[in-house]
Formats: sequence, structure tokens, C-alpha cells
Amino acid sequence: MKTKEYGKLTKRIADYSKIAAELDKSEAIIKERQLNAARTLLPRHSQLKAKQSEIEAEVRVMAEANYQDLFGADDKRTHQTPFGKMQFRKSEYVDFDDAEKLILKIKVLCTQEKELAAKENREPRFTLAQLVRTSEAPNIEALERLDDLTLALFGAQRKHEDNFKITPPTIKSDKPAKATEMKEAA
Repeated sequence: MKTKEYGKLTKRIADYSKIAAELDKSEAIIKERQLNAARTLLPRHSQLKAKQSEIEAEVRVMAEANYQDLFGADDKRTHQTPFGKMQFRKSEYVDFDDAEKLILKIKVLCTQEKELAAKENREPRFTLAQLVRTSEAPNIEALERLDDLTLALFGAQRKHEDNFKITPPTIKSDKPAKATEMKEAA
């Protein structure tokens, strides 16, 4: 590489490093401003959220006490007012404390159900495949240890890439301080 070309290359890397430093500074300023803005707004935000939850609880008690008047007998679950609407929505979910214990119980009961169904000559009411999700994924670490011919048997291949990255210079701020300390100690 000619000196002129190398000089041009190092200048572009220097430009890149300068922009990286400016970006870091800009992002630090943005984060600082976000934190400052949030710091002044968070107490009021917390108060408003707490007040909103308090009002929602009060309105729910009133709506439940006056359910017939507000929602009627025709299974209407929404009531519109000039200031907004309130609504009861049904939902359900399955709750359990420990997933591992649940899976263990499912396995035991599925085995029992399968045996009972076989004795009674019927289909099981539930199976392990219905109640437990399983997922499989290739073991990349094990595959990496195989040679290329063996990988080809599986329809896989080893890929090689040249990754490129420019790293701006870093300043080790503790080194000058240590040098100063050593001089002062002498």
C-alpha cells in the first residue's frame, strides 16, 4: 500500500472514530435529558396512576351495587356515559404455582389415563402430547465439532465469514494517574 493511500485510509478511520465519539456524546446527552425529564414527571405520574386505580375501584363497587340499573338483564356488559364507558369482561385462565410440578403430574396422570383407556378399549381423554409442549433445536456446539463431510450428511455446511469492524481508540484514564502516582512515590 502506498503512503498516500495509507494516509487516506487512516484519515477515514480517524473520521469514523471522531463521529463515533460524537455519537457517544450525543447519546449520553439524550439519556441525561430523558432521566432529568422523567425525574420531574415520575412523582406526578405515580400520583395520577394511583388516583386512577382508586377511582376505578370505587366505580367498580358502584357498578356492582347498581348492576341491574346500569347493565339490565339482557347480559349487556357495557354502559356508556358522556364521560366514558365502563365494561365488565369475562376472562379465565389456568393458574398453577410450579410448572415443573405440573409437568410431572401431567406425565404421571397421562400414563395412568393411557393404561386405563387401553384396558377399557377407548381413546384416552388426554395425552402428554396434548398437554405438554416440547421443542427441539439442533445442538450447534456438537455440530461444530463434526468434520465437513459428516455435516454434509445432515444437509449442513460450515460457513466462513470475514467480519469487519472499525474500533475507535480508547483512552485508558487510569494509566496516566498511575504514572503520576509512581513519580510522586519516588
